[in-house]
Amino acid sequence: MKHYFIIPLIFISTILSAQEKESSTKISDFFVFRNEIGVNATNVLANVLSLNPNNVGTPYAIIYRRHFGKLSLRLGGNYNQDKNSKFDFSSGSQNNTELSEKKMDARAGFEYHYPISPRFMFSIGLDVTYNRLADVSNTTETIFTNNGILINTFVSNETTNGFGGGPLLRFDFKFNDRISLSTESTMYYNYSKSVDLLTRNGIVVIENNTSDKKFQLTLPQALFINVAF
Repeated sequence: MKHYFIIPLIFISTILSAQEKESSTKISDFFVFRNEIGVNATNVLANVLSLNPNNVGTPYAIIYRRHFGKLSLRLGGNYNQDKNSKFDFSSGSQNNTELSEKKMDARAGFEYHYPISPRFMFSIGLDVTYNRLADVSNTTETIFTNNGILINTFVSNETTNGFGGGPLLRFDFKFNDRISLSTESTMYYNYSKSVDLLTRNGIVVIENNTSDKKFQLTLPQALFINVAF
């Protein structure tokens, strides 16, 4: 992570350069094509550059942009699903647990561009965001007694939905008309609400409802490879 301090410095120098003089670069020199797909390639590039890719600050794996001159619309998203199981056996009982986790992050917004040169671009914008996390744990407990077998089923279901948004800063470096490299910084406000239910044999025994509000500043740590078409 310590190597990423170089990227904020690039942002600062770019802003200062843009303020000192008006660029003669036309937006058409940078965006030859109107559509663009960006893929989060932080892990790959970090390994090539011998950087530490851990704790990358953005959950978005793919970004799509549609360019309309100096203004671009953008969409970003990611989806993860994980399932596993575990089995425990002790004297007189056994537990079989099925675990499932689903996580989704999505955002939509716009960018306004300030071309520095035919290869460098600085952008500001605004996003709205949505995220959802669903954790389910389903445990079947089998107890062996002198009178027979007793089976209990426990289901823990925790769901969190979050909404928010905020401003962004983005920096692009173009290799050619189709390939570019980008990074960005965001400051999002997020409000989330969680519902946690625990049922035993189909009967709710515990129900918790919580909410959370927070601002989160994400420094430009994630690197995206973008393909225009």
